[in-house]
Amino acid sequence: MRTLWAALLSAAALVAVLGGWFATGWRSVSAEATALAAAPSAEAARRAALLAAELGARLEEIRAAEDQRPYYEYQNLYHDPRGASEGQSVVPSPLARGPGDPLIAVHFQIAADGRVTVPTINEEVPELSAPGRIERDSAALAALRARAGQLRGELQARAPARTPPARTPPARTPRPQEAPAQQQAQVQAFDPAVYAQNASPNQVYQEVQAQQRGKAVRPRPAPNPPATPPVDVRIAALAWRTAELDGAPRLLALRAVDTPDGVFTQGFALATEAIAGWLTRRGGDLPAALVAGPPDDGRVSAPLTLAGSGWHIAVDPGPALAQAGEAGAELRRGFRWRFFPAAALALACGALVVVLVARADRLARQRSDFAAAAAHELRTPLAGLALYGDMLADGLGDPERRADYARRVADEAGRLGRVVGNVLGFTELERRGLTVNPRPDDAARAARDALERMRPALEHADLTVDGDIPDSAPARFDPDAVARILNNLLDNAEKYSRGADQRGVQLTVRCAGDGVTIDVADRGPGVPRHLRRRLFHPFVRGATEGPAGLGLGLTLARALARAMDGDLVHSERPGGGAVFSLRLPATSRST
Repeated sequence: MRTLWAALLSAAALVAVLGGWFATGWRSVSAEATALAAAPSAEAARRAALLAAELGARLEEIRAAEDQRPYYEYQNLYHDPRGASEGQSVVPSPLARGPGDPLIAVHFQIAADGRVTVPTINEEVPELSAPGRIERDSAALAALRARAGQLRGELQARAPARTPPARTPPARTPRPQEAPAQQQAQVQAFDPAVYAQNASPNQVYQEVQAQQRGKAVRPRPAPNPPATPPVDVRIAALAWRTAELDGAPRLLALRAVDTPDGVFTQGFALATEAIAGWLTRRGGDLPAALVAGPPDDGRVSAPLTLAGSGWHIAVDPGPALAQAGEAGAELRRGFRWRFFPAAALALACGALVVVLVARADRLARQRSDFAAAAAHELRTPLAGLALYGDMLADGLGDPERRADYARRVADEAGRLGRVVGNVLGFTELERRGLTVNPRPDDAARAARDALERMRPALEHADLTVDGDIPDSAPARFDPDAVARILNNLLDNAEKYSRGADQRGVQLTVRCAGDGVTIDVADRGPGVPRHLRRRLFHPFVRGATEGPAGLGLGLTLARALARAMDGDLVHSERPGGGAVFSLRLPATSRST
């Protein structure tokens, strides 16, 4: 019962402690792993917002600077109205060699009749085209021509009215840092001759070239008289728009330019690769991209801070999420590696406590059983000694059986001596003080003496005693130890064969090359199968139902046999009964 209570209490304590530890530890580890898993998305959102604001500001600077660009610079050639040249003259546009900002892919213009041009390519005067940009800008020109109608349509509704509230003379293009954040539509007044040259710059260029070569040219119409009113050009502010070019959405800046020749559409397209490189340099370990709308593929996005654009900065937390997931899994694995060995150790300690309690309980029961068995074992021979001693002392009983009474006194005294000897021997064995003195001797004589010494008691108990002992059997042993072993074996043969039909014991001595074997065989019921493995353990008796005993005789006998470098083994006798074989070493073996 104490063992059961110890097991229950230990299990309850371990479950409470280990369960609480696992619950709190796992909750803490899971919270840390969840925080690790959420960190990449939070960092991606923060970085997306930062990049969106930074790129938006950068693109707005570009738009503001481009807002100040005169409309005629969108052509390959233009006449400068600011007095840089007089008379009939044109010069290459600042955009003829390509955009000055790396984030701009191309500038373009869509005339009122739908014709699309880019400043870097002069299709009428090919030698003025920028050599390094012809191939790339030709592809962009083709894409823009495919979408010219769409681009013009988006700005037709925003075209400014023809009647201006005020005229503003052409002004020199300000530096980008001087550009306002949001440019409103402006009206510029041009001299009719200047406007005419900017309306057909290629023709002016060809005429000037012909004059320089001394060739006759068709006379140009006379310029308008000075009284002619100036030409008004209304230029709207650039606005961000999205258009599909080459099968992919592109972010453009468009404006409408209202001239006497119709409404022109001007603008520029952003350089996708340059923006991707810009985002890569600033995105760090989280890949970022400029996309036309909120992504639906797991990326985190923030809207680009450009009015009317609808574009987003998308940051992919995927690689960081994978690393965070692995880090979280590593945290959980680390906790399990810490918990389970510690739990196993705690369980082992709990089991050890239960085993110790069980062992203490078993030892307590064994002590109690030993005390009861010892009292019984001692009381029986003492009662016989007292009875037959009184009969001999008082002259009671049959006078002719006085010798029998004396024999019974001797038998009971011998049994009492064996009980006391077994107890003392087991005490020495427990204290590791059991000693023997083996020496070369005759095992046949020792077996014969033990049998003759026990024969009267055995025959008096109606036990048939047989011996098969050779004349000599040299071996190395302690005669006193062999006598104690054989006394115990013969006494057990008598006790455990009391219920047999034919009671008998046979002692056989056999010589072999490696020593001598003494067999003690009885005709009793034998040793039950479930007791055979524990037969030589202390306090284990060879039969669950049988005469009372201490269960120490076989334990002490085997210990004495092994102390002499021999052994004591058990086997079953054919036809019923038990056989105990004492093996003694040959005289040539050393201890």
